[in-house]
Amino acid sequence: MRRLIFLSCFLISVIGLSAQGVNFVDYSFEEAKTVASREGKFIFVDVYTTWCGPCRRMSREVFTNDTVAGYFNTNYICLKLDAENEREHGFFKAYVPSAYPSFYWLTAQGDLLASQSGYMAPTALLDAAKKAESSTLGVRLKLLEQRWNEGERTEALLREYLFDLLPQVDPTRVRPLLNDYLCSLPADSLASRTIGEMIQGYSRTLTDDKICRTLLECNDHYRQYFGKQDFDRIMYMLLVRIPMADKRIDHSQYLQDCNLINSLAFPHKEMYLRLLDVETALLDKKYTDGLKTAQSIMRCYEQEFPYLYAELCYTLIITGFFQSEYTPSEKECALCLDLAERAFSLAPSQCTLTYLAAAHARAGDYQKAYELVMYLPFYDKPTLSNAVYGMLNLKRPQ
Repeated sequence: MRRLIFLSCFLISVIGLSAQGVNFVDYSFEEAKTVASREGKFIFVDVYTTWCGPCRRMSREVFTNDTVAGYFNTNYICLKLDAENEREHGFFKAYVPSAYPSFYWLTAQGDLLASQSGYMAPTALLDAAKKAESSTLGVRLKLLEQRWNEGERTEALLREYLFDLLPQVDPTRVRPLLNDYLCSLPADSLASRTIGEMIQGYSRTLTDDKICRTLLECNDHYRQYFGKQDFDRIMYMLLVRIPMADKRIDHSQYLQDCNLINSLAFPHKEMYLRLLDVETALLDKKYTDGLKTAQSIMRCYEQEFPYLYAELCYTLIITGFFQSEYTPSEKECALCLDLAERAFSLAPSQCTLTYLAAAHARAGDYQKAYELVMYLPFYDKPTLSNAVYGMLNLKRPQ
């Protein structure tokens, strides 16, 4: 009878603990490691922010799940850390998240087993936890770091250490290390396909460093390796989209961007500088000036850079040209239509067909616009995202 009563009480306590959700404790990193070592458990860390929607979903839908709570409370010491308001926590001295939510599975000694970012359903989170428990990632990372510090710079080490494992621990260290590596190479080796593959993902920050300079100086070579249109979009992001985003937020940073671009020597520099002028005019809603300048530029570069028409159509959308609050002149409508027609004729796709339909609607020819929209399924992607499509005042066909 006593044994039955004990088992009943134990089961009730376990069920009660699970019902409360995952037991996140308020420990320092050292305390968590001490308790995990004493209790023979792993450590789990959920890094969140107060403004992050997926973070709130995890708290509301996943960490309250009975199965998740039962497993994590049995096998882990669990920490929940606010990335913005708890930056002094010892965990952040070892690990630097780059997205939210981020989840870290660690040994009792604080070594990394695995990490993932983004919303995870209960089953996916449990599967990730069980997989992490047999991971050797932390051991591999230490061995790779030792090889790097001893001077090894093989391609295999670069890919595994800099691009696979280190970003999971501290992504802020990757760019400085990659810069050091590029600076150590002979200038004639920077135009290789291998280097291009390593650095082409660094187009979302316009920084005066070896990565940026190499991207620009060798862009003609990389265009041949990775396809002109795809790589040209990378260049447009780096040299046009980023400066214009900075212009909206911090004009002084925009001026720094322009000064940097002006100070560098790279192919097609004059074209990108002229495109910045076009984008500035469109951002300031000087549509006639911007469209006329765009038309002039495009006629010079359309054979080599046909994708530019689509980029400028996109800019028209995000600067409000198609919004009902703005009434364009006949001249502006004609210029817009010319831009969209060239975009579609040079690169037919669902996206450029949508631009063309929107241009006809903006000019008042709604029948033509909706006829074009009906042909969308017959063209290949890319397509325009729903978020941007809503700015065209076009209804999707049923």
